[in-house]
Amino acid sequence: MNAIQRAVALLFAASTLAFAGSAEAAVMFHAYDSNGKDTGTCAERVSGGYALKPCDKKAAAQRFTFDVNGGTGGTITQPNECLVALSWTPLDKVGGRPCNATNFVGKLWRYTNGTQIIAMDSASASMCLSAKGTSFLSPPLVVQLCSARALMTQWGVDQVP
Repeated sequence: MNAIQRAVALLFAASTLAFAGSAEAAVMFHAYDSNGKDTGTCAERVSGGYALKPCDKKAAAQRFTFDVNGGTGGTITQPNECLVALSWTPLDKVGGRPCNATNFVGKLWRYTNGTQIIAMDSASASMCLSAKGTSFLSPPLVVQLCSARALMTQWGVDQVP
């Protein structure tokens, strides 16, 4: 484990303690590249789905409700919708749908290892939330094989007031 990965793990441990005993909380999903380097971007609701945008604690589109301690997974929500997997094909975009809709394949997510957001509805929980690259402006959020570590976005979860 390199220094950056240790730092991400320590941040996760601290965030887990901060969330201990809590149910759902208002959070932001902070993105790191596959090596654990801070990208300065966060998940944000955009037209047509979700993407990485520069982190802004005041941006309502970057605020989600999520139980970071949910052992079996839970929904990632914003007002009137859930962040959902539209298919299990790697690199397919995720979308926003009413939580009681049926036109998606999965909506349960679990934050684990201090770096991954796992799609619990996927076969053997093998798919994770990621971004489609970081080299261009506002890369879309997608599902990706959790085992594709070199391509994976790592996540930090920041509680927001």
